[in-house]
Amino acid sequence: MKGWIVGLSLLVVGCLLILFIPKKENTPPPEWMLTQIHDDLSPYKESGISLQTLDQAAKDYLIFSPQNSFEVVRCRLHKGKVSIVDLLQKKDSYSRFKTINKALKRLKSLPEVEFLVCIGDALDPKAALFFKKYHIPVLTFAKLQKDQTSVLIPDCTALSKKFCRKMQSRTSKGHDLFPWHEKEEKAFWRGATTGGALQLNDYQELPRIKLVYLSSEHPQLIDAKLTVLGQIADPKIFELLSPFVGKSVSLVDHLKYKYQILIDGNTCAYSRAYWQLFSDCLMFKQTSPNIQWYYKALFPYVHYVPIENNLSDLKEKIEWAQSHDKEAQAIVASANDFAQNNLNKDAIDLYFQLFLQEYAKLQF
Repeated sequence: MKGWIVGLSLLVVGCLLILFIPKKENTPPPEWMLTQIHDDLSPYKESGISLQTLDQAAKDYLIFSPQNSFEVVRCRLHKGKVSIVDLLQKKDSYSRFKTINKALKRLKSLPEVEFLVCIGDALDPKAALFFKKYHIPVLTFAKLQKDQTSVLIPDCTALSKKFCRKMQSRTSKGHDLFPWHEKEEKAFWRGATTGGALQLNDYQELPRIKLVYLSSEHPQLIDAKLTVLGQIADPKIFELLSPFVGKSVSLVDHLKYKYQILIDGNTCAYSRAYWQLFSDCLMFKQTSPNIQWYYKALFPYVHYVPIENNLSDLKEKIEWAQSHDKEAQAIVASANDFAQNNLNKDAIDLYFQLFLQEYAKLQF
């Protein structure tokens, strides 16, 4: 009997504690998120986003681009459901919209709203100019800093729960296998020749091509190879690049190396930027006008080491990192802390939720 009474007493005390202990207020969103969303939507603050104008722009767009070569989708959120109003389907990009769709369904509440979203890598400048005439924004995964037509949402890899799980698992495994003091002091990169249709007269100007040439000149500092030869206009280039082709390397094995290189492809390197911030490796980030949703929250020598767009200072920066190991580790720790707190699944969904709420306030 005594044991039963004691147990009941403890239960009552526990309930009273739950009732009377002050609850913590909800943590406010990171300031950078609010700033990024404000900056993206500021061109529409006074005029708003007219649903009637959006409808006209969508209709005219299908005349402007009858094959939807710029991969723009019109999406409607109504009574908690997501539907595509217009889409000339391209199989390779439609999977991206399915990822967006799944992400929308995860959100706590969906506003009543319609929007245009580009499911390509980024909105083409021609399409940006087209929609600018109507003063209608297009949601995109990446954009040029000067582009005010495109407004940023988390990219298709960040929105994918499956990708996030895989990335977290692989970077965690890499941390265990290759702690900082055991990593090779080299910059490492594997990737494709994306970034433009390569011509014989200027293909060597592509930063990714410059990188593999630098690797051949400084193998003690850089290990960089091409894994896919694509977007090549002149077939002679295949032969010229053949000495720089190597096999793909797993994400885990990338983490054998202290230094990771981030270079644009067609636009921002979505998944590469994402996992490098979690990698416990030092990111060397190319200076570029291409940005994605969280780039403005990253700072040079705080979260990454900046390198010139043409990679002219890459050798010098790697040598700096080799001779300033403590400073390099501090940058890595800061990058990892940012990623853990701002790029986890809940933070990504929060950004998308906040963006849609602010967008919906402007639509009439």
